[in-house]
Amino acid sequence: MAVLNEKENTEFFENIGEEDRHKIANDTDQSDHEETILEVLRRYPIACISIFVLLWGQVLVGYDTQAGGLVIGIPEFRKDFGYLYQGSYVLYGKWQSAFSGGPLAALVVGAVTGTFVSDKIGRKFTILIGLCITVAAVAVEFTATTNERFFAGKFVNGYGLGIIKSVTVTYIAEISPLAIRGKTTGASNLSLCIGPLVCTILSNSLGTRSDKWAYRGIFASQWLFSGVGLMLLPFLPESPWYYSNKGQDTKAKKSLQRLYGEKYMLSDVRLAWIKRSQEEMDMQKEGSSFLACFKGTNLRRTIITVMALTIQKLSGVDFISNYSTYYFQLAGFTTQKSFQLSCGAQGLSVAGTLTAMIIGDRLGRRRLLLSGLTIMMTLLAITGGLSTRSDDKGMITGASACIVMYNFFYNFGLGAVAYSVIAETPAPHLRSKTIGLAIGTVNVLGCMWLFVLPFIFNPDKANLKGKTAFIYFGLDVFCLTYLYFYQTETANRSFREIDEMFDKHVRARDFATFETDYLRAQRDATTK
Repeated sequence: MAVLNEKENTEFFENIGEEDRHKIANDTDQSDHEETILEVLRRYPIACISIFVLLWGQVLVGYDTQAGGLVIGIPEFRKDFGYLYQGSYVLYGKWQSAFSGGPLAALVVGAVTGTFVSDKIGRKFTILIGLCITVAAVAVEFTATTNERFFAGKFVNGYGLGIIKSVTVTYIAEISPLAIRGKTTGASNLSLCIGPLVCTILSNSLGTRSDKWAYRGIFASQWLFSGVGLMLLPFLPESPWYYSNKGQDTKAKKSLQRLYGEKYMLSDVRLAWIKRSQEEMDMQKEGSSFLACFKGTNLRRTIITVMALTIQKLSGVDFISNYSTYYFQLAGFTTQKSFQLSCGAQGLSVAGTLTAMIIGDRLGRRRLLLSGLTIMMTLLAITGGLSTRSDDKGMITGASACIVMYNFFYNFGLGAVAYSVIAETPAPHLRSKTIGLAIGTVNVLGCMWLFVLPFIFNPDKANLKGKTAFIYFGLDVFCLTYLYFYQTETANRSFREIDEMFDKHVRARDFATFETDYLRAQRDATTK
């Protein structure tokens, strides 16, 4: 098939009438709805491989997040960077907060920066910049011998990871066919679970060493993830949505053909569908700046996107992920046993995410969020209650079991589904900026928690230990109420259908059953 030049591509779209454009959009939606998962995997191998490479980059984000929490449980790290307190080494409270909260603050800046840069130079090259930053930052972490230098490396690394995290989610959403979109966006959380699992296994192997490699080996392993990403990413096609937004239709068409094959929807038709979706957004005349995220129907979409991740931070995941190993040790478990429990918890995280990916499209985003959060609240209440008797080993063991089980249900609901929500909810022309706002906002909140938690949890401060769970239980009551009244259902809907429902101000609880123009056209065609 001959490749059209820029002018011919533009004329193809401009020379078809409004009725034909609408028909192209409906026909394309129908094709997307009719494709099965197996058909997508067979027809579009390049797109699937590209998504896998992007998910690999997110493994790095999850790995570093877990590493920051695990190293505080390694005796050799506490010895080199802490001080002696009642016969054992502990970290200075201010540095413990800085090691956890500082990188999150940098991640916020990186996430927002990434949205600007990716809209200017493309998704692929922005991620490459982020990977290069992490390579250099890990070198600083690896060679650090003082708290100040280690913090500097963590901070710069957080900036690079913020760029990677925000842009990869946008990239995956834009190139995923509808049949696998829920699974690929949910797989973002799987990557964020695999990274910590690998990190925990390494910590279990290295953490008992009596030299600096007890913790330096954990940091050095990050070069494997970033190195593989740097080798593979240059071969990926750029997002066709990015090229279309820039008015570079010839490049957009070539990207479509690389991702999905030379004859993918005749390429011109698929490009016309993308331009039609963008045209419908442009008709709202709200622009594509950050300010546009808070205008008209985009405000509702921004709130839903931001809250999907914000609820994660209000649910107690920071307490569970960053302090579980430390809590196990305070509860009387040996260092080795604590790390083994952490490995089991991370295994349950992976299992929970896989379960959500399998049944997510069938049960829907809303139902998984509500059921998952309800179970998490129950586990938090039990954990807090059992932790009131710190002298009872049986009760502390029971609290530890609840902490381990929490990992499964968090990733079954909030963990996996939130990434599908933030990928599907924003308007197409504001997707990167809305996702950047969500990731930036949630990490501001996460930064706050990680500065505060050491003073709530640690034995030389408020010493709440497991009773910290009561704080998150109260916050989750608010979150559950919000989800019931405000969370929409976007599973198995094309981006055009989602746009239509927001434009028509459909009530959140009615999203699942609302009949869109596409569904109405299908019903009318069947009736005829």
